[in-house]
Amino acid sequence: MIAPAPSSAEKAASWFESARKAQDELISSYSKSDLEIIADVFERFAKLWDDERKKVQKHP
Repeated sequence: MIAPAPSSAEKAASWFESARKAQDELISSYSKSDLEIIADVFERFAKLWDDERKKVQKHP
């Protein structure tokens, strides 16, 4: 198993700190019901793309 040294992991985590905070702010701007709808859309898109991938794989 390959794992970054603790100092490298901390450095890499710091690169994404701003993005994490921005994501937290964005997510917190939605209500619980909004988030349920968003999650449903993502789940449906994932299934849709999985179904489409299977169709493509059936055709040589």
